[in-house]
Amino acid sequence: MKDLGEDCEPATRSEQKSDPIFTFHIQESDNNVISDVFEKSSSLNRIVSVTAYSKIFINNSHKRKSSDQSYLNSGERQIALCTILLAIQNSCFAKEIQAIRENVPISFKVPLISLNLFVEEYGVLRVRGQLQNSSLPFQAKHPVNLPASRKIIYLLMREYHVANLHAGPTLLSNVLRQKFWIIVVKRLVRKIVHKCVVCIRFRKNRSQQLTLYLLNLPTSNFLILFFNH
Repeated sequence: MKDLGEDCEPATRSEQKSDPIFTFHIQESDNNVISDVFEKSSSLNRIVSVTAYSKIFINNSHKRKSSDQSYLNSGERQIALCTILLAIQNSCFAKEIQAIRENVPISFKVPLISLNLFVEEYGVLRVRGQLQNSSLPFQAKHPVNLPASRKIIYLLMREYHVANLHAGPTLLSNVLRQKFWIIVVKRLVRKIVHKCVVCIRFRKNRSQQLTLYLLNLPTSNFLILFFNH
């Protein structure tokens, strides 16, 4: 599967506009279908694929058009992933999004109080941040705000962990925050790294190698090493 950060990033962008890929509308049926798929799958690739094929089927049904398409192109996967993220936002932050759009004061949930949130023209909830005058890309300055409670977010983070060569907690947090602002991200990142089978094996092998190295040291060198620490 491609890097998901690239999937959600458009080819071109101006400072005032957001992703052109978000120009479609999220319908209530999309939220229902996506929620059902989330709970029954442990693979982000499968969720994106099912969502993409579902949208193709719905679109063809409306146009009364038959299709035997057996593969997905990058654009269709891109739309599917963005549909998923928008559906999650509409489900978890519905009141906040409506209040921001109507410019009505609202008591945000505790994790959202310190975030200067805004809804862009395509309906995506983003963090305004403190880097507005920097030369960073729009997505880095205004990452997409996402909840930590949904399974799909955990799968998204795990995909980034693997795609970045099993990045550690600090590196994974920094990579994610270039595009997404996930609430309590540090706790989830540590959970992903500590539960990763590949990382567990690596830590075990590294510990065994260090033990063997210390056992093979001459007695004098071992004592010097011990007292220096």
